[in-house]
Amino acid sequence: MIVRNGWLAGFVVAGALAGCSDDVRPGAPAGDGGLVLTTPDLGTIMLSDTGSLPDLVIANDGPPPDFGPLVDVVPVDRPVVPIDAGDAGPAPDGATPDRPVLTDTGPDAGRNLRTFCRFSSTQMAALAVRAATCLNEPPQRVVEQMFRPSTWEGGLITSRPCSILSAALSNNGGCIGFLLDSLKIAVEPSPGGTCAAPVIGCRTPAPGHETATTCRNGLIISEECQYVTGTTECLSSAGAVGCRPQPSETAACTEAMPARCFNGRLQRCVGGAYVHTLDCDTSLTTCDATASACVGGGAACTGDVDRCDGTRIQQCRGGRLHSNDCSFLVPGSTCRTVGGHSFCGTGSECDPASSPAGGTCEGNVLRLCVGGVIQSINCVTAGFVGCGVGGCTH
Repeated sequence: MIVRNGWLAGFVVAGALAGCSDDVRPGAPAGDGGLVLTTPDLGTIMLSDTGSLPDLVIANDGPPPDFGPLVDVVPVDRPVVPIDAGDAGPAPDGATPDRPVLTDTGPDAGRNLRTFCRFSSTQMAALAVRAATCLNEPPQRVVEQMFRPSTWEGGLITSRPCSILSAALSNNGGCIGFLLDSLKIAVEPSPGGTCAAPVIGCRTPAPGHETATTCRNGLIISEECQYVTGTTECLSSAGAVGCRPQPSETAACTEAMPARCFNGRLQRCVGGAYVHTLDCDTSLTTCDATASACVGGGAACTGDVDRCDGTRIQQCRGGRLHSNDCSFLVPGSTCRTVGGHSFCGTGSECDPASSPAGGTCEGNVLRLCVGGVIQSINCVTAGFVGCGVGGCTH
């Protein structure tokens, strides 16, 4: 598509003439030839007095100015556009999902592919530290995952719309502010501090407010479906729980039915309906229902070792190699290799994979290897108690 940009030129003339009841201007004889004005731009203008209303006459009105030919804007490959029509829809609190979108130029050209939030390296670190602290995860491990394209296919944090995640990054209210207030995720310690099973099931804390509830790292985690898919219904079955998608994105099914692909998402049958599991479009991979995975488009491979393909990060996805442009994940980043480990990043002064899982503390400051660069995060400023073994404390 060629988009043309042009100029819109025009004049707005506004005025008021206050006359006497006999239509004669004060200070001018009746029946005069009118008032002649000279302007630097329009030349001579005559205000005629021959009628009841003044006539505007431009004496030397020439041809309109020529602004030259219109400029063609040539589209680039995979342009990023701001609205994701395939996202879950507006959140109940009015925030509009704004996950950037790529226009695919491959075999399925014409589809809009959901992609990364394009957070900066500093924002990635802030998101990782908040998520790790509040969900009892090692912060260095989480920040490393945030720089992996496959991480953004699903999960508790990364599946949230980018507008919601952006707002959460500016919340310095600790875990209550980050999880409950911003992401609408309720967390409580499990009895005895352990999880008997990873899936608890559906809960109804209030009428019309169903939550998909799981247990991880000794924490009971409840996601209100209204904020996940925009519906209020939670679905559960043996060993699985999820929120019902919008009617146009799901279908009735039985537990024995295989997984399916729908609009780039891998869906599994839970509680009689297909629910979202992985969003393959996010990493520009292909949904494969037979493999029940997001699959790359390259040569056959085994294992899960990242490597550099020029400036791109290459991973083995569903038995096929797949590479992503690191700059789509973090602006300005490229694929780097330090200590035998490859990653998307902006520097090479440290190795994210071999850095201490809990980071290191200097007073209340947590230091982490973020995309190959050492970054410092003040735990107290972020709303936590301080820095201790395993990262920020709360």
